[in-house]
Amino acid sequence: MKLGIRSKFIGILAIASLLPLVFAIVAVLTVGYSHLRKERGVMFASAASYSARTLRLLSQKQVEDINDLIALTDLHHMAEEVNQSHAAEESVAVQARMEAMEARWPKLAAHDPEFRRYLESPIARSLREFQALHPVLKELFVTDALGGLTGTTAKTSDFVQSDEKWWQEAAKLKTGQAWLDELHFDDSAGVFSLDICVPIRPPEKLDGPISGVLKAVLNVSALFDQVVTVGASEDMVTEVVLGDGHVLLRMLDRKFEPRAEKFAGATLERIRDNRTGWLIGDLGTLGVQMVGFAPLKLNGVFSKDVSGSSAAQMYVTVRQPAGVVLAPVRGQVALITLAGIGLTMAFAFVGLFIARKHILEPLDVVKSAARTIAAGVRLAGETPADPGTTAGRFSGSSAAASVTQSLQSVRTGDELEAMARDFGRMATKVLHYQDQLEDDIAAKTREIQSDLAMAREFQEALLPRAYPRVPPEGEPDPVRLQFNHVYQPTLAMSGDFFDVIKVSDHKAGVLIADVMGHGARSALVTAILRTLLQDLSAEAGDPARMLELLNQHFHAIIGRAKQVLYVSVSYIVIDTQSSEAVFASAGHPSPLVANRNTGSVDPLFERLKNNPALGLFPQAHYTSMTRHVRPGDVFVLFTDGITEAPNADGEEFGRERLMELISRNLNEDGAKFPKRIVDGVHEFAGGTELPDDVCLVTVEVMPNTNAESRERAFDSAELNG
Repeated sequence: MKLGIRSKFIGILAIASLLPLVFAIVAVLTVGYSHLRKERGVMFASAASYSARTLRLLSQKQVEDINDLIALTDLHHMAEEVNQSHAAEESVAVQARMEAMEARWPKLAAHDPEFRRYLESPIARSLREFQALHPVLKELFVTDALGGLTGTTAKTSDFVQSDEKWWQEAAKLKTGQAWLDELHFDDSAGVFSLDICVPIRPPEKLDGPISGVLKAVLNVSALFDQVVTVGASEDMVTEVVLGDGHVLLRMLDRKFEPRAEKFAGATLERIRDNRTGWLIGDLGTLGVQMVGFAPLKLNGVFSKDVSGSSAAQMYVTVRQPAGVVLAPVRGQVALITLAGIGLTMAFAFVGLFIARKHILEPLDVVKSAARTIAAGVRLAGETPADPGTTAGRFSGSSAAASVTQSLQSVRTGDELEAMARDFGRMATKVLHYQDQLEDDIAAKTREIQSDLAMAREFQEALLPRAYPRVPPEGEPDPVRLQFNHVYQPTLAMSGDFFDVIKVSDHKAGVLIADVMGHGARSALVTAILRTLLQDLSAEAGDPARMLELLNQHFHAIIGRAKQVLYVSVSYIVIDTQSSEAVFASAGHPSPLVANRNTGSVDPLFERLKNNPALGLFPQAHYTSMTRHVRPGDVFVLFTDGITEAPNADGEEFGRERLMELISRNLNEDGAKFPKRIVDGVHEFAGGTELPDDVCLVTVEVMPNTNAESRERAFDSAELNG
């Protein structure tokens, strides 16, 4: 909502007259309310940071204890003995044995001897002894260097672990480091778990080949129960929140159900910025709370010189109802604010009454004059207003006279009166200039439209007026060619271009091109291409050579003009004597070839490499390909205005729909065939105007009736002879 002059004047009076009161309110807010809120927020953030740091140190302690287990026991020797037993066998045999065990593992029962072998191995006994001293570890197991299980305290889901991400990450670590996987909920145990994975090597080796990998599953719920929030009061709540906002646990609340509550909205977004801080936010059913938060990073690499993953998956929050925290100053601030608002309104009404006569009413007159001028001036592209409206009544000198008369009523004896006189003189000049400008624009518009119409006629004159007859009448070639096209530019001038070139009595070339962009610049390029084609007509029988020369000449022209332009071109030469087609492409979509007899529709080629569009490089080489043609073949050359035509949902027509459309209309003859195709594209687009130029050329290979007549005559002569 835009404020009027009266509203702004009231605001100015209120600020000027009640400035001391405003300063008092600001002082209370700054010294009292804001200071207390910030002080309490910092305390909440510190409490959250302390809890997060304690949880991380407890996790670090578990990592250090596990590394001590490896360094101070024979665990690495036992793992190495398993690897040496593998070395005595053929690697193929070891792999086969591990795959067989992997297949049997899910079906093994707890009493099965094969499973008991890993549950009661020396490594498993060592792990159980360690687990007894660390009850927060729910499960431990060890693999060998190949990822196969060597000892475990419980049944694992798989026997071979080398395909797991945790195993691969741990195998890359140095001795003393650990990989902590992402936190996950264990449904069977009803607790949240954190996987600690460490490489097993001799203590004296920091890197190099591993002897195995140890994985310990940490009961996070039991670990978090050891944390006590510093400075917690009776109504202060400490929680651990997951990255998706769900509350994992609530400190000192044994009855809390994990993930039963959730942080959401702006509060969650602030918490997820991975920095320690505080805020006051609406927590839905919990109301408005002051929340201190800190990231809890328990996944990634843990070691003495690596702090952990850069992305926190959990957060520690300490919260308390905001009303409890901010109650001391809220009442006083409200009282002072209400008193200030009352005084402000009173002074505003007094100031408005005094200023209305000398400021506001003269300004209303100037405003009315400005509207009159706006009604009489029409910008380019606007339609004339109805005669019954203000814009229809005022124009030119009549509007200027009306403005001058209204401004003469301003009698304030100050700057407003002088401004009104100057405004009246300016209005007269502007409105008269508007009349002259409209006449000039109309004349220029007619001239531009005439030039565009002439340019369109010139461009259409460059397109083929008639198709050559190949072969000529009476020639005994086995096939003859029939040409048809549809050409629909989007604007007055198009960037699409095609030509049918008679190479000889038995050869015809068909070239289709698509210039980058639309409008006059693209149309000029088509004229350049037409001239170059005439100059290079001697090379028209060799498509690859023709495109190389076109590229050289075209690149030289646009280089001298210091322009960046490119043209995609497809060129096909069909020989009616040998029944062969030779074709090449310069970055243009592949033409399609259909057959009326079989109903097949296929691309002439799938994809060509190193055949760039014309104008990109000064020297480019193109590849010619040859294809046998037969009666019934129909070559369809097109520009991307067809395949990229969008429907109402923005989906493009595409080559697959084009191939299907061609197949459905193969029974259409002559010029109806390409017209049916283009009509189908318009139907897909919903009948709206297509955003790009459309050009489609068809070349049909037909039986030559002259050749058939001669053959029948020759056969008859032999029989009679």
